[in-house]
Amino acid sequence: MFYLCSIGSNLNPAQHVSQAVAELLERFGHLRLSSVIQTKPVGMHSRHDFLNCLFIVESELSPAQLKAEFVTMELAHGRDRN
Repeated sequence: MFYLCSIGSNLNPAQHVSQAVAELLERFGHLRLSSVIQTKPVGMHSRHDFLNCLFIVESELSPAQLKAEFVTMELAHGRDRN
């Protein structure tokens, strides 16, 4: 199954986006990656712009399993969902 997913970060965004891409490549072997764009925060109070991109990944995992993989990656990097 193919999944369209996104990456975004506004804290050390260049580092975090490149780390995420590297880990995803290591995990899945192949990605189709969009250009990375800079955006202003929407719906939150932050003075830090985001770097965002989209990627397509092929995986046999279910949507719930893939989401769990991504959450595990985020937590390993100290993401605070609050």
